[in-house]
Order: sequence, then structure tokens, then C-alpha cells
Amino acid sequence: MSYFQHNIKDRGHLILDRIKNGENCGIITDAGMPCISDPGAELVLQCLDENIDVRVIPGPVALISALAISGMNTTKFYFEGFLNTQVKNRMDRLEKIKYIDTTLIFYASPHKIRGDLDSMYKIFGNRSVSIVKEITKINESVMRFSLLESIEYYTQNRPKGEYVVLVEGYAKPSNENIVSIEDALKMVSKLVEDGEKPIDAIKFVSIQTEISKRELYKHYVDN
Repeated sequence: MSYFQHNIKDRGHLILDRIKNGENCGIITDAGMPCISDPGAELVLQCLDENIDVRVIPGPVALISALAISGMNTTKFYFEGFLNTQVKNRMDRLEKIKYIDTTLIFYASPHKIRGDLDSMYKIFGNRSVSIVKEITKINESVMRFSLLESIEYYTQNRPKGEYVVLVEGYAKPSNENIVSIEDALKMVSKLVEDGEKPIDAIKFVSIQTEISKRELYKHYVDN
């Protein structure tokens, strides 16, 4: 039974009904690990809400496989998944993760990767990037560029296949404070406006700016 983003609601109910009637169900995908940046996650949640037993069989997951062969720092990483198709939302999201100092991992489809790279360059600057394509398939490849070089490449070469884009994390210039407390508070306020709880927004900004959570919280409450 096909199950994808546009039929989640209707097919989900049908699948749950069949499971309740005694059938077993397995989620499979044509590429990558089910439920990772995949509609299967919604089905798992529906099953858990109905107290239906869910088990996992380890399988290929593109982000980990790509990280292993990327040549990027593998000690710590941040997985973002697919970026928003709307430019403003995409740029806003990249702005929020700009100061994370670990390897950043994104998924990208062939018709979106050029726009994604362009947005990354505008927000991140000319960082190093590894682009891993078609993992475990015959046309698997790893290309290492600067962000600007990657934009030039995909301007001249039509993207084909599914991509994992790994971007160098933020490197703080020596003897320079990343963000002032005032700017950090603006970041917290923006996250809260977007629906984050204040305490979660403060934790997130603290990681990005290296300003302590206690200091951020104190100034946030005082304001």
C-alpha cells in the first residue's frame, strides 16, 4: 500500500484498521531509512497513540552514511533535514542555525539543491561543503567544494539524484565575541515569536552564542 506525504491521513487510518484486525505492517522506502525525514514518522506516532507495538530493524540512513564518507568533522553534527521551499522561511531557518559549530547536515532534492546552496552561501558565507549523491547506488559520489564553488558547479551542471549536503560548522574568529547580549536577546525573542517556549529558545541561543543560559535568562526576564 503506498503511503506518502499527500495521503497520510486517509491511508494512516486504513493501515491502523488493518493492524487492529490482526495484520502485521512493515514500513519500507525506496531510499534511505524509513521515518527519518520521511512520512513514516507520522504512522509510527499514530501507532504509539493507539498502543500498537512498533519495532525497528536497523537499515541504511543517508545522513550517517554520508557523514562517514564526507571528509567532514564526524565527532559532533547537527541534522536539519530538508529546508523550506519558500526562500524567506529557508533564510530565516538558516539564520537561526548559523552559529552552530558542528557539521551541519541537510537533505536536498535535485530541483532544490541550487537554491539551498545559494541561501547557505548568503547566510553562512563561503564555508567548506561536501555533497554526497545517490548513496549506495551505482552513481554514488562525494564532491568537496566551497559553497561558492558548489553554486558555480550546479549552475553549469544539472543536478540529478538525491543529495546529502554537509556544511562546515561555524568557526568563531579568535578573540571575538560571536554575538552581543542584546543581539542574543533578539534571537531569543524571534524564536519565541515563532512559537518556541522561552526556556527552549534560551537553551538554543546559548548553544549558538556561548552566552550562558543563566545570563540569557536573567536579561530576558529583566526585559
